[in-house]
Amino acid sequence: MPEMEWWKWALAAILLTGGGLCGLVACAGSTKQQVEDGLRAMDGGLLAGPELLRVGMRADLGRGEEELEFLYARLDGQAEEDLVPGLAPIVLVHGTPGTMRCWTRPAQLPGGLLERLPGRAIYAVELLGHGIAPGAAPTTTFQVAADHLRAGLGALGLEGICLVGH
Repeated sequence: MPEMEWWKWALAAILLTGGGLCGLVACAGSTKQQVEDGLRAMDGGLLAGPELLRVGMRADLGRGEEELEFLYARLDGQAEEDLVPGLAPIVLVHGTPGTMRCWTRPAQLPGGLLERLPGRAIYAVELLGHGIAPGAAPTTTFQVAADHLRAGLGALGLEGICLVGH
């Protein structure tokens, strides 16, 4: 396979992820703060909305049970009493490479998820080893990411969810 110039890979990632918010923003040598700063610089002000939240949990990701953190945002901004009982919470999972902020624009723009799905809790989650997620597994496989996601959703007490990914 011929070697592709770095800018072609970056352009391909930006095009495949919807225009830049999910584009490649860092390499393995970047700190989580550098990644977060890069995302904020790219987003055109959309990152100012949902607050980043963290929940601690215990989970086994293949190295025995350990203390971990799960990073997420509630995009809907609704109080619990404003949610319609019986509607499944929506959990948005980003692709790879990517970050939970890939969902900010589709959720907040006119005609987006927040407008189309009122009364539902809408969460965006950060997969282990991506974006600004704390920590990383030595080998972050899809199975490790799924185990981390399952543990995080359990720590939040979310059941009967509608899981959406790209």
